[in-house]
Amino acid sequence: MLFGIAGFATSQATAAGRAALVIGNSAYPFSRLINPANDAKLLAATLGKVGFDVTTVLDADRQTMQKAMIEFSRAIRDTDTVGLFYFAGHGVQSNNQNYLIPIDADIKSDSEVKLFGINVDEFVSTLERASGRVNIVILDSCRNNPFISKSRGGKNGIGAIDAPTGTFVAFSTTPGQVALDGEGENSPYAAALAKAIETPGLSIEQTFKVARRQVLKDTKDVQLPWDTSSLTGDFSFSEAPAPPPVAEAPIEDTPVVVAPVVKVEEPERKIEEPDVALDTTQQGPSVVDEPEAEPVVQAPAPMEEISPTPRIFPVGKWPEGMTMAADGLWVAESGIRQMSRINLQTGKIAKTVKTGRLPVQLATDFNGNIFANVATEGQIFRQSRDGKGKAIVSFPKLTYTADMVASSGTVYALTQFDNPDRKFTVNIINGKTAELAKSPEVVGDPRSLAIVQDQPWVLYMNGQISQLLHFTGESMEASAPLQFDHFGWKMAANQSNLYIGGQVQQQVGEAMVSMVSAANQNIVKTQSLKTEELIIVMAASETHVFAFSSSGNVWILDANTLQPLKHFNTGVPPQSAIFDIGTLYIATHSGKGGNGAIYAYENILNWQAN
Repeated sequence: MLFGIAGFATSQATAAGRAALVIGNSAYPFSRLINPANDAKLLAATLGKVGFDVTTVLDADRQTMQKAMIEFSRAIRDTDTVGLFYFAGHGVQSNNQNYLIPIDADIKSDSEVKLFGINVDEFVSTLERASGRVNIVILDSCRNNPFISKSRGGKNGIGAIDAPTGTFVAFSTTPGQVALDGEGENSPYAAALAKAIETPGLSIEQTFKVARRQVLKDTKDVQLPWDTSSLTGDFSFSEAPAPPPVAEAPIEDTPVVVAPVVKVEEPERKIEEPDVALDTTQQGPSVVDEPEAEPVVQAPAPMEEISPTPRIFPVGKWPEGMTMAADGLWVAESGIRQMSRINLQTGKIAKTVKTGRLPVQLATDFNGNIFANVATEGQIFRQSRDGKGKAIVSFPKLTYTADMVASSGTVYALTQFDNPDRKFTVNIINGKTAELAKSPEVVGDPRSLAIVQDQPWVLYMNGQISQLLHFTGESMEASAPLQFDHFGWKMAANQSNLYIGGQVQQQVGEAMVSMVSAANQNIVKTQSLKTEELIIVMAASETHVFAFSSSGNVWILDANTLQPLKHFNTGVPPQSAIFDIGTLYIATHSGKGGNGAIYAYENILNWQAN
């Protein structure tokens, strides 16, 4: 049964910019499912609301499914159209291949699966050849394998599929596991995903993360949705509303009050009235001359002092780096040689993994692997999504790893060999194969590492001068360094900019935050926080920047203007911080009983002034 909200004519797809094929199969004669058809209708309606031209196919036989999938692939070929494919129904693994099952499948043995089913691995590869800017594949097809008793190679659920370049692949549950069909009108996954898609301002990664958390909550941690990505561009289902236009005044003069209070002397401001020339050529009836209203110049709103209340998650000794993965928040507990996963619903540790002495930074790649920089051992440790953990890289003795981050399927480790030359390098590690490459060596003391558009940027000290450079191309050549007037300590980044926190280069200097455009490779702005402290931790999203001092002060700044928006004090010194879907997580050594803790400030951007 085919419902065309929009057809797959190539001209239509190109003009629309977003095209979706949604298939839901419920009416299987051998193992009927309750919700796939309802789920398909829900997703089709939701995608239509966010600008997709949707074709919906319900209870389809093999010929109908195959025809719709071929036409969809052809329609988006050689266009910039965002292509989305959603399937709900039975899906099976057979001999390490994945198949979507039409309602007319009459499978009697393993050898017949490929005759009656549709190979989804091959379909995903056709989307790669379609050359769309972004391709999204959502497989809500892991419900159960009704043929498992008939198939020697059959397994429950859909197996893992590597996402080809430019593709985001989402599974309703962990590959190889079975998802719940649900007892209501929709499955837990479809209901959570539809709601997340309509949430404004979320990136595609955040959208599926929000859905994942809701499914975990609704199923009491039974069902864990998964995704894998090789996207090279940005995508959001529902764009955030544009803020109202506000005339800018000099941001540097914004009064800032922090704890401890520092008196700020502001220069007297003078707004000059511009000369306005009358247009004497305008035709029409005469009007009485009236003085024109003076132009209104709005100063930036004063920074809000807030007092948010955190949830506190107790952890072991000396928590350091954190990373947000599909199954929860992971933290490096360096004092007890392990990393631990925190259940965000209960706030309790759900899993621990021994890593070796002094794990510091953590990072997650798009395949769901967790990586730890194990400082004392001089190793990069990988905890695979299949549960296996091991060291994949060992650096030479006396090698100091200053920082580590992950982007897509690659891990970047910033290392310096302890010798008089004081040279550092960026190590590029394939997260799957552990293949290692290195950038050219640079003289200096490394401070911080960030990745923008899969290019590594390094903040380092060249003598007494803070500099920033990035490495490009296959040979990883270093750019000409940018030089700062202040001392830079820590760096964070979003998809466009880098943010460097530090202080004026003197013994007791003002805290500073600088913004660097990755595209233009220039310092856009430097904002003083007007307090004599050092910024030691940074975090950033697409809209906000978070700067942390050693005394527990936290500033929230606008990511585009660096205007300080909010300030509060946690009362504890930070070790690391991440911002994820509205919640600010801060790791600190200063927990109860000499152990550490994670402070979770939920909905931090919505807290109002005291």
